[in-house]
Order: sequence, then C-alpha cells, then structure tokens
Amino acid sequence: MAYVTAVTDRTALDITNRTSKAFMNVADWARVYGNAELVNSLTSIMADVLITFGQLTAPTITSIPSVTDVNTLAGNIEATRLAAVADGATGISTEIKDNYIGGAQGDSPKYTDINLWESTLDAIWIYYDGASLPVCPTLTGDLTVPTGTNVIYVDCLDFANFNVDLQGTANLIII
Repeated sequence: MAYVTAVTDRTALDITNRTSKAFMNVADWARVYGNAELVNSLTSIMADVLITFGQLTAPTITSIPSVTDVNTLAGNIEATRLAAVADGATGISTEIKDNYIGGAQGDSPKYTDINLWESTLDAIWIYYDGASLPVCPTLTGDLTVPTGTNVIYVDCLDFANFNVDLQGTANLIII
C-alpha cells in the first residue's frame, strides 16, 4: 500500500461541529494503520533495526476496534518513533501513549492523540524521504543492483519480463 496523505489538523471545532474529522472511521483507521506499517518497514530498513509490528485485522464498517487494537496501533507507532529517534530523526520527541483503558470510564484517544500519531508517521516518512520511493513501477529494462546497495520499492515491482541482477550483497526490497 502506498503512503496516504496524513490528516494532522483535527481541532476541537471538528468535535463541536461534528465534522468528518471528529470521528475515526474505517478509512481513517485503514490510512493510519497502512501508513504505520509502511513507515515501520521503511524505518526498519533505513535504521537497520528490526522493529516489532503488531498485526491487526482490517476493520470493516461493522467492526469496532477494541482497546487492545488501539493500543497495538499506538504501540506500533511508538516503536517506530523510538527507532527513528535513535537513528537521528528530529521533531518527533513526543511519546505516543499506548496504554488506553477500555470501558465507559476508560481513557480513549483524543483528536490530539490521533493528530500526534499521524504527524509522527508523516515526520518519519519525510525524514527518510519516503516520497522519493517508486510505487509499483514497471521495469523498462533489466535492473542491476550493485553490491552493497539497497533498492527499495513500495507495494510491488512489475518485472515486465525483464531480469533483476542482485550483485554481491545487494538487496531488492519491496515494502
């Protein structure tokens, strides 16, 4: 899945006026989760570190994420943030809370938390220049990846009957 533009500008007025940004719907959840998965993969590659990523079931219009799902998603973003900070990323110093409590008296994410999730992912994506990565390109000739280098593509690579030559310690990575 390609990176989807983050929504980072939710406000209290969105809540008051019940705009579309006041609610976390299936499309929002899918965007945040997909971006978190992609940014996690990119950070793992660029920082050369394995970052555990908790998998979640894709939501539907008839499902509601549990508090465990919310905490897993937030924890995924926090783990990615910590790895990026350790790799030198700046501007993402605010910790992502990942210990919400379910129930009527529980603590759930606020619009500011969701803004933080998305702005953190966006900042990491920008830090690693994720926008420069080709998304599902089609080869127009043979691809040679020289030893000691990584070639990264997002989502897929259409070989179009061409060959890929990975030389020595070269890596072809599709995230």
